[in-house]
Amino acid sequence: MDEIDAEIIRILCKDARTPFSKIGRMLGIGTDTVFRRFKKLEREGKILGSTVILSSIGIGLKGWYAFYIKVKSGSSISAVGETLANIPQVYGLVKLLGEYDFYVEIGFRDFGEIDTFIASIRQIKEIVAIDPMIHASHDWPLPTLSTLQPEVLEWLFKCAP
Repeated sequence: MDEIDAEIIRILCKDARTPFSKIGRMLGIGTDTVFRRFKKLEREGKILGSTVILSSIGIGLKGWYAFYIKVKSGSSISAVGETLANIPQVYGLVKLLGEYDFYVEIGFRDFGEIDTFIASIRQIKEIVAIDPMIHASHDWPLPTLSTLQPEVLEWLFKCAP
């Protein structure tokens, strides 16, 4: 990847809808050159796609609830992870090494949803500890929706005002 490729990527990261003709004018190269380089970057796996970035507040989320989860010793961590991953509100699920087994993020529309969610998590008998962090009224971009399960997308769009 040379400097022109890097510039194409920088421009598209700021706005993935920037026309190739405009990128060409900005870089002093032809539209066809931009197109060929873009396609080459895709083939090489350097560009995986383009996306829409949503505003969490714009679609009706009031904030994020994040927590660390500890699983009972001897329990199947992968089974608990699958159970958590199948909950529609779970936006992020990361397996950890150390004191906790998972870091989980959910979006919420109102604080009552947090209580309901915690109650459902407490029903998972393999979970022995839940350590919460609440991030309220902060607008976070949601750029990775194409990687989410369809149920998560469906839940997010139900939040939209």
